[in-house]
Amino acid sequence: MTFDPARAAEAGDLAAVWPWVGRDAPRGVGEDQVVALESRLGLSLPDDFRDYLRFWSPPSDTEETDEDVTTWWALDRMATLSEGYEHPVKLPSVQEAANDYLLFADGCFWCWAWALCCGEGPDRGRVVLIDGKDRFVADSFSDFMRIYLKDPKRLSPGG
Repeated sequence: MTFDPARAAEAGDLAAVWPWVGRDAPRGVGEDQVVALESRLGLSLPDDFRDYLRFWSPPSDTEETDEDVTTWWALDRMATLSEGYEHPVKLPSVQEAANDYLLFADGCFWCWAWALCCGEGPDRGRVVLIDGKDRFVADSFSDFMRIYLKDPKRLSPGG
């Protein structure tokens, strides 16, 4: 089963943990904005992440932080790992493909961050925790969101 942003909205799962959900402010972006992000960064986003952006991305003029001090980045802040992280990555496969990883959220005001593999290799769709030790925390963005909704601490350092 994959994470379905539209169904999550109906169930209220995300509304329970994201402060910007339920406000009158718009959320999500148009397909044209998703395509522009892919073009700007030279990436091809996995389908489940595209759906997240279309339904749930925070507004571009905000920094949204949830109760676990996770900041979910707006589209205009997203960057590749090579652009947005100046330190070496401990996982050789991630370091070598840093241009294929998209930073999409950070924890505890950039004490750590998460990046999604958008490359075409065997790690496509996997999410890596960037915290100085660096490890994969989910095999897809859908898996990442399922874990996040049940036990977000598992996705953080020491989790």
